[in-house]
Amino acid sequence: MAKLKFEARADEKVFAQKVTADCWASPKQVAGQISGKMYFTDKRIVFLATGLIGTESVSWEIEMGDISLVKGCLKPMCFPMGVLIKTKDGSKYVLAMWKRKKYIDWISQHINQTGVSAGVSGQAASTASAGVPNSGGNFLPAGIEGLQAGGDWAGLAKAYFDAGMKYWESGDFSRACLWLGRCQAVTDSNDRIYEEVGDEIINKCSNIMHELEDAPTLTNQTIQRIEREFDTLSGGSQWLWGFFTLCRMEKLLTKAGRLAGCAPLADTGRIIDCILKGEWDDEACDRLEAYNDFLAGWADTPAYLDLRQQIPVQGRAAFQLLDMNGEIAPTEMNLYFDLFVNGELDVEDLKNVAPMAVLEKLDLNDNSGMVRCAMLSDYWLRTSAGRLEDIPQVQAEQKRIWDDLEFLRKKPSLDAILERVEMYRGLDILA
Repeated sequence: MAKLKFEARADEKVFAQKVTADCWASPKQVAGQISGKMYFTDKRIVFLATGLIGTESVSWEIEMGDISLVKGCLKPMCFPMGVLIKTKDGSKYVLAMWKRKKYIDWISQHINQTGVSAGVSGQAASTASAGVPNSGGNFLPAGIEGLQAGGDWAGLAKAYFDAGMKYWESGDFSRACLWLGRCQAVTDSNDRIYEEVGDEIINKCSNIMHELEDAPTLTNQTIQRIEREFDTLSGGSQWLWGFFTLCRMEKLLTKAGRLAGCAPLADTGRIIDCILKGEWDDEACDRLEAYNDFLAGWADTPAYLDLRQQIPVQGRAAFQLLDMNGEIAPTEMNLYFDLFVNGELDVEDLKNVAPMAVLEKLDLNDNSGMVRCAMLSDYWLRTSAGRLEDIPQVQAEQKRIWDDLEFLRKKPSLDAILERVEMYRGLDILA
């Protein structure tokens, strides 16, 4: 069957379209993960599958009036990306999409559902308005590594949850997000761990994480500003803004590639070289696809969750893979490279046409998440006291993000772009 195209009805208002998503469960789906694009209107929700299986057989739409429930969830194994939709006939749909809160809120509004996690939201608002300072305290119990070494992954998830709740209650929303995010990452990695932790902790963690997406933190403020500014750039400039971040992460990712179970990351530099030179022979295309496939599952592997998987940092605490902001950086990198692998950016065109000419035609929609990945907020929150915005390395990365934006607004020459890229490729972002 041919791939379907979305066409808005005359009587509906389109809220968002071409939103990258994965469908993990639907009445049409037997098993596994199907990538696609979501379309949200005031009348319905549409999922159109992409790639080789992007056919009518696995695409679907739901009328708003048929929905009985929508909420955030921990399945599939994403952070925090799960969305559960139930319809009045008992059908269930499970999606994974970034920035899920605004889509959950939109659906809730149009099915007249109220009170989604309202109690948690009220607590966040009252705590923030009371001006409770970031605690900077250490609520993480000693012996965390011992829980993992002894195979007590459920105990580790509960320890993360307890620490996150204490930071939440103290008003330190940034560190609450750090530790609750780690709880989700461990819990989602294995069905047995999920069952041992239990629904009470899992649901409470999910609800609070949902509300933390609106908390007044530097990370959230950065995300919101990037999203606003992203829409003011052309497709090529949007893509380059994320590419600059990737180049700043090259050294860190290459070091990660030396750790057990992470070997594909050692190809980061070669992938960047292929992008810069436009050398897309069959071997390069295969390497890119393997790299992206690894990113798609990296955050669910024991290698990623293992606290003993560390990268030495001179004069500082070692960097843990989970310091990639839980599962956020791997997910955003995977979405970014999907532009090449799954057809948003045609590699065949890159072989024959000047790359910027292709990039300028792109509509990246909501794929702005790559831009902020080099902030590495979780590392600095885990290893430093005080507020995130007062940490010099975070301040430096913030400056680079906004300097890049102004640089791109000036329509730089190719030579100027390449000069900036080379500077960032030599940067150690943890120094």
